[in-house]
Amino acid sequence: MQQLQWAELYENKGLADDLERWRDEWKSEYDFILIDSRTGVTDIGSLCTVHLPDILIFFFMANHQSLDGAIEFVQRAQKARDNLPLDRAALLTVPVPCRFDAREERTRAEEWRVIFSERLNSFYEEWAARSVEPSKIIKRITIPYVPYWSFGEGLPVVEEQSRSPESIRLYFETLASLVAHRLNHSELLVESPERYIEMAIRAGRRGEKYEYDVFLSFTRDFAENAQALQKMFEARGSIVFVADPSSVVEAKWPEPLEYGLDQSQHAVFLMGKEHLPGQGDALRRFAKQSLEEETPRMILPVVFKTGTVPNLPEFLRRSQLLMEDDISADALGKQIMEILWPTETKIPVDKETPQELKLALARLHDEDPLHKTFISFHHANDEIYKLYFEQMFSEYYDILISKAVNDRDIDPNLKTDTIRQKIRDNYLRDSTVTVVLVGSETWKRKHVDWEISSSIRNTQYSSRSGLLEILLPTYPRASMDSYNPYTIPPRLYDNIKCGYAKIYNWSDNPLFVQSWIHKAFLQRKTLAPDNSFPMFRYNRSGLQWQY
Repeated sequence: MQQLQWAELYENKGLADDLERWRDEWKSEYDFILIDSRTGVTDIGSLCTVHLPDILIFFFMANHQSLDGAIEFVQRAQKARDNLPLDRAALLTVPVPCRFDAREERTRAEEWRVIFSERLNSFYEEWAARSVEPSKIIKRITIPYVPYWSFGEGLPVVEEQSRSPESIRLYFETLASLVAHRLNHSELLVESPERYIEMAIRAGRRGEKYEYDVFLSFTRDFAENAQALQKMFEARGSIVFVADPSSVVEAKWPEPLEYGLDQSQHAVFLMGKEHLPGQGDALRRFAKQSLEEETPRMILPVVFKTGTVPNLPEFLRRSQLLMEDDISADALGKQIMEILWPTETKIPVDKETPQELKLALARLHDEDPLHKTFISFHHANDEIYKLYFEQMFSEYYDILISKAVNDRDIDPNLKTDTIRQKIRDNYLRDSTVTVVLVGSETWKRKHVDWEISSSIRNTQYSSRSGLLEILLPTYPRASMDSYNPYTIPPRLYDNIKCGYAKIYNWSDNPLFVQSWIHKAFLQRKTLAPDNSFPMFRYNRSGLQWQY
């Protein structure tokens, strides 16, 4: 290995391309790939810490030599990563203190926790929620020193029976869960490591999808309604887990029912006059999971007129359906299915008349000024379409002046308010139309939400912009004339509903695109936008959003 000429392999033998191909193959086949890098600055170490990883976890002990060396090494890796001639996101890092003895030397342990916070905050702030103090993350993932495990080859995560704060198992499982969550949900990490771990376990069991589409629970007096609902759900291709009330004899539900609840995307609870032990607890359990995971799991308590309503949180009481006892199974099923699986909304396809196209052609070459157009898009997924859009319509056909935030234009480590201000003052200030390019995950991005919100506001320096959406070829849907309103940015959908924004299919026809932009420019002065949706604090996750 020492005789290998790494520079020669990279520059002339195609090693970089081979590594990229292997990396893509590994990621397509495995959920996680763990790479154990050698210590020190070496060529093979650079492969492991610069080229290959999405996340770099580095361990060190509570002494300056170990801490300083680790920080220097990781900073060099980050700098080298930024200089890679590859389309790769910034390298996220997780500092992990280990062999840390806080039991015997509590005063010195607190002193070193302060040192860790001062030296390592910037690494945690790259991925932790802004509401979370890095010092609290450090406390949750620091690997303690337990003398027993200094001997032999025993594995704490296998041999230790519980996740007690005195065990090593708890901290290794927490660290593994952090990786499983892709460094997300840091609020829950500091609030409850136990729930954070359980959430990762549930996600791991599910894999890429839920085992069941619907969990169906019911009291005995509405067993016939439940049976009819099951048939209706299955007729549309849904997989239903039926919680048979005869298997419930106490408030603690049997393990198979809890498993079914955990592995179901949605849950429907039919509540009649007969009492079902534990049904209220199951409702709260499912709701708690949904809130913690930030996933599009819907919970629907259906309370019949003679039913007994358990003591539910306010947000669950607001979502319950109140039904007459004699409602037909067909009518009940239709109402529930429309809530769980809303019908896809038809796109208002903009039909251009020949006269409008002639006017567009005239605008293209003659009298109308070019509109300064801000382009909002998902940087990691859809930059290729943004570049094509700019090259085609700004440079080649010259029908717009492009304004967009490009990668590294704004330091992502700045405070949220500072980033919003820079977007508003430096990029949106003199634009008159905002075009949102919507792909498969655009709705999840906080920056897209901020850009839309800023663009439809009147400010001291600029008036609001017109707004339109273009669905990219990567946007998932059943047909070209429909879309799911819950997989486009929610603030954008609100403005489509009120008429301020329009939605179109992707086109490379400059006549169409120029016409769309000009209509949005004119529309901004005739209708008021809807900017009432709560501002995103973080990027979202899951399959779709919900109110």
